[in-house]
Amino acid sequence: MDDKARTKYYRIGEVAKLAGLPAYTLRYWEQEFMELRPRKGRTGRRLYSEDDLETVRRIQNLLHEQGYTIRGAREILKKTDTDPNIPSDNREARLMQKLRKMKRQLQKLLEVLE
Repeated sequence: MDDKARTKYYRIGEVAKLAGLPAYTLRYWEQEFMELRPRKGRTGRRLYSEDDLETVRRIQNLLHEQGYTIRGAREILKKTDTDPNIPSDNREARLMQKLRKMKRQLQKLLEVLE
């Protein structure tokens, strides 16, 4: 497996430091936002992918920069993932991001099967 196929994972402390948030806030957001679901390692530690890190930044922007409530931010995240009325360039960018994520997941599955 080459280095490009590997995904970098961050522990909750690293994500907290990168986002400038306490770790308990990230754990709380995991309960409130279905979009934020880091995987857990064999020892039960949370492992955040690049996609998870991007989701943290989106949630942080909605709550702290734009002033949405948890409920409002949750609705915005759901709407931006499914609303066809969103400008096509944003929708296409999100779709490409989802496709890349699916590709990485399929590559990992293939590695396990081999």
